[in-house]
Amino acid sequence: MKSKILLIIFIAGLVFTACGSFYFFRWAKHPIPLLEEVIVELAKGESLHTLSEDLEHKGLITNGRFFHLWVKYHERSYERFLAGTYRFVEKVSPQEIIQTMVEGKTYNPLALEFTIPEGATLAQVRAHLVALEVGTEEEFRKLEADKVWLEHMGIPLLEGFLFP
Repeated sequence: MKSKILLIIFIAGLVFTACGSFYFFRWAKHPIPLLEEVIVELAKGESLHTLSEDLEHKGLITNGRFFHLWVKYHERSYERFLAGTYRFVEKVSPQEIIQTMVEGKTYNPLALEFTIPEGATLAQVRAHLVALEVGTEEEFRKLEADKVWLEHMGIPLLEGFLFP
């Protein structure tokens, strides 16, 4: 009688573990639809606990504790996460978040984009950049004359670079 009870408890434990594992694996692979882009900043030295809470707060994952456990015990990869800014759009699964952060696929937003109209002079380009508050006229004049900076940026001659 006692052995039958132990056998039933053992089988129930196996069933419970199998169901829990199935749910856990399904959770990690299931993408969550995002209504808008989500930007996540992973600072160097940030704890897995803090990252998990941040991801849950931003709506990227449904359960921060699950994410923490998944990374810690299944993936064993948190030490391989690379610090940086990450951008997620449309839909993302916890597994995709992990893969993105391990591979270091960081997001570098475009700081400034503008078109130089054909025939514009250097003075006109400078005035346009000053109007966009990218810098002051003095700063641009210094950069225009700084041959070391131009060479460092891979620009042999500013006039030929801007106006081919």
